[in-house]
Parts: sequence; structure tokens; C-alpha cells
Amino acid sequence: MAGPKRTELEVMLKLAWMIPGMFGKNEARWLYRLSRRRGNLVEIGAWMGRTTAIMQMAAKPWEAHLTTIEPFGAEHMAPKWRDPEATQEKWLANLARIGLEPPELFATTSDEALELYGEREIAMLFIDGSHAYRQVLRDLKGWGGLVKVGGYIALHDMFFPSVPGVAKAVTRWWDGKKWFYRGQVGWTIAFERRK
Repeated sequence: MAGPKRTELEVMLKLAWMIPGMFGKNEARWLYRLSRRRGNLVEIGAWMGRTTAIMQMAAKPWEAHLTTIEPFGAEHMAPKWRDPEATQEKWLANLARIGLEPPELFATTSDEALELYGEREIAMLFIDGSHAYRQVLRDLKGWGGLVKVGGYIALHDMFFPSVPGVAKAVTRWWDGKKWFYRGQVGWTIAFERRK
């Protein structure tokens, strides 16, 4: 699969940076490249929509289907992760402002969304929801089980000092056999399913 042209990446960055986010430009280029594929893409955690926009722009030419999971500051989230500014209305408005149709949305926890999602095979899974160790591990095991051979899992905030749960969960989950380490850019790490 040919990589994206420089102008394609520049347009993506220009549009994505019109949306608030905590995701760097090099990470955005990496996520965009990983998301350029046919099939189903799943994003766990969207906040204001920057990563949603990146993945939606990458998916469009490939006619891929993106599903976003975001509870939008719901009461069942840990208090430190609740953000009254992150609402479904703002997420929709941010996407519309840059000309993107919203993807399929499950405005609930990733555990509840997994039951709703069914058995659809996933080509690319991006995990940036709850950063609690147990939840990240559940996302890796539950959602990761739907990733097809040749598909990818990427996680944000790997080794980020104030959120050790991501690195701890990845270390517990990864055995180096079923999943091949593809690399890390900034705080975003990626694995490819081999079997």
C-alpha cells in the first residue's frame, strides 16, 4: 500500500488542528498512516474530535468504516477524566466545521460498546479512552480480539508519566507472538496482528 503524499498529510494536519486535542503532529501523521486501510476502524476515546477527524480523513478514500466510542464526560468516568467541555454537540460541531460527516458513534463506555458492536472484524483499533490499567487491559483483550490478521492496534499515552496504566496494561498483554511491535511515535505505540 502506497503511503500518503506530503500534500495529503499537510491538508489533514491543517484541518485536524482546527479541533482541540492532545495529540502531536508526528503522532497524527503516524495515526493517519495506520488508519489508511479498508475495513472497519474503531476509535476508543475521542474527546473533542481531533483523532476522530484524523481517522475519518484517512478512512474516506479507502471507503473504510469508522466507529467512535466516547462517553462524553459521563458520570461513570473517573472524576479526573471527566471534562464538561467535551460534549457530543461540540464533537459534532468540530467535525462539521472541517467538512466531515460524523462516524458511527457509541456514546458509552468501551465495555458497553463492545456488546453493541457485535462480531465485526476490525482493521485498525485506536485506544485512547480510559487510561486506567484494568480498563486498558480489557480494551486490549476484548476489542483486540476483533482485530483481523494484518490489522493494527495503536494506543496513545504509552509511557506518558502521569498515566502509567497504559504501559502497565500493554506490558501485561503483549507476548510478542500474536502481535508484532510496529513502532512508537511520540506517545503513540502500534502493534500488527500476525496470527
